[in-house]
Amino acid sequence: MARTPTSPARTIRARLAAASAKLTEAGSPDLAAAVDEVLAPNGWGLLRRTEENADTNPNLAIFMNKEIRESLKAKAEAKGTTLTADVTEAFRKFVAGEFVPDAPIRSRRNSGAEKGNLNVRPDADLLQQVKDLAEQKSAEYGWTVTPARVASAYLMRKYRISEAAQAK
Repeated sequence: MARTPTSPARTIRARLAAASAKLTEAGSPDLAAAVDEVLAPNGWGLLRRTEENADTNPNLAIFMNKEIRESLKAKAEAKGTTLTADVTEAFRKFVAGEFVPDAPIRSRRNSGAEKGNLNVRPDADLLQQVKDLAEQKSAEYGWTVTPARVASAYLMRKYRISEAAQAK
């Protein structure tokens, strides 16, 4: 009789469920509960959260021209800094009122420029402060302020990326 192939996920799930039952029988309900948490929907995400990465700062994706993104990375590296440190600096200055971002420049339509995300992990508290100020500053500046736009404007100014390059 031919055996029906079983997906690896089902096999692992069945084995973990059996392990949970055995742990309960053996008098280790706390260990069984841990296995059950991993078996729950999206439980795998718990495995990714360890003590060393539980308090990491959230990712901030800044959508921009890939050519500019690579230029920013190179310029930051040449200065011996990181773009994450620069964005954290931008947020500090923005919250303190020391930095007023320029209005975003829209790319020309069908410019052919390849776009992508610049991913940074700025300080979570500063990110939240920028979000909290966004509505007030949007009314003041006359355009929608977002953390990504504040970060982008700061990086463009700091690394002297021209408006012409941004409009690509």
